[in-house]
Amino acid sequence: MLRLANKLNEMAEVVYAEPRMLSVLEQDVYTPDDLLYSHQTYLPLIDWDAAWDTLDNTNVNLRGGTPEICIAVLDIDGVTPNHPDLPAPLTGGSQKVLMSVNFASMFPENPTDGFLDHHGTQVAGMATAAFDNNRGIAGVAPNCHVIGARLPFSPDDLESADVILWTAGLDAGNTDPAFPAFPGQLADMIINSWGSGNSPLSHV
Repeated sequence: MLRLANKLNEMAEVVYAEPRMLSVLEQDVYTPDDLLYSHQTYLPLIDWDAAWDTLDNTNVNLRGGTPEICIAVLDIDGVTPNHPDLPAPLTGGSQKVLMSVNFASMFPENPTDGFLDHHGTQVAGMATAAFDNNRGIAGVAPNCHVIGARLPFSPDDLESADVILWTAGLDAGNTDPAFPAFPGQLADMIINSWGSGNSPLSHV
């Protein structure tokens, strides 16, 4: 090793070379301490580790994304704004859940409201649940903002379109005086983890 280092140092293209006599190998894989993380078998299917590694090589604080990105979750079950995996502050101190609105009543979501199910909250958690809080799961992008929108039960196309446009800051022309003001940060991504029964995806 010494002879090889000396030969390298004699080369004009080499600025500096010396042998490293002791090295410690480290696995460059981030593993959150969330209790159910080992059960999130879908994460390897989307190469989550490569994404987290690429981000933390740029800035370790941005491993879970950036607060500049906002994800809207539209669901008839809504998003519980105070779920233990969702209120964690993002880098910079802002709160993860920007708004959670019940579009059936046109009011902000109340944590004590009766939720039909928890599907919308589960979807929001898969996307943005906090890292390393020793509970629940790890979201794919826990350092991004969330907007929750509870759709009316069995919404028609117009009601669905109104909510989608609202998350993006586009005027749908809704004349309901209770229709909420646009979120302070608009959605960069909209998750619609639901479908319509007994109807084709396209009428064409």
